[in-house]
Amino acid sequence: MGTYSAGTFLEAQASITSEAVVPTALKVNYRGGSEVHLRPGFHAIEGSSFHAFIHPCDMSGNSFRPKSLGVPEANSEEEVLSIVGALQVYPNPASESFTVNAAFIQEHRTGTMRLYGATGELVKTSNLNSPIYQVDATNLRGLFLVVVESGGRQETRKIILQ
Repeated sequence: MGTYSAGTFLEAQASITSEAVVPTALKVNYRGGSEVHLRPGFHAIEGSSFHAFIHPCDMSGNSFRPKSLGVPEANSEEEVLSIVGALQVYPNPASESFTVNAAFIQEHRTGTMRLYGATGELVKTSNLNSPIYQVDATNLRGLFLVVVESGGRQETRKIILQ
């Protein structure tokens, strides 16, 4: 067990184990690559500043130096459209009718659209033979869930009917 006499920054690639005392007015930092153990006897006295943290230590000095990161390849235009436009429901809010655009149905040619009320009751079911489908919402009011399934894929969107 020891007492620090000056502020310090202690770093280790793997672990730090300490029983030290950090006196008033000193600033001590521990950076362990995988773990920091403060054993019985360790004490940071009131008025001191102590900070321990885990952070990879593959080089000395500033632990927050950015590492070289690979940039993932960009998605193709088709993949982006598939991700962004998988299921669109518009207009939202709607009144008399709304459109369901389920782009992923093109891959499997058929699908099922189910409309659920806010309490989970099934309000409407339709078989889809194309990605774009017009839904009659006459006399429907409130918050609904539109669920479209095709080829094992399921997408859900909320819609407000006024």
